[in-house]
Amino acid sequence: MGIPGPNAHGYVKTKNGAVDVTRLNPSIASAGGAMISSTSDLTTYMSALLNGRLLKPSSSPR
Repeated sequence: MGIPGPNAHGYVKTKNGAVDVTRLNPSIASAGGAMISSTSDLTTYMSALLNGRLLKPSSSPR
């Protein structure tokens, strides 16, 4: 199973050169890697968060 849609790739430098670790499962670090999002997803989230559509005003530290 691959990562859906277009995505950036992650690499790690080894003594034999760069290795693509994009599909490496980082769940060894608990919930790390449990979610995949696109830049569009993140833009939607940040816009909602910063424009008061995600949390009640009393929950926001502003």
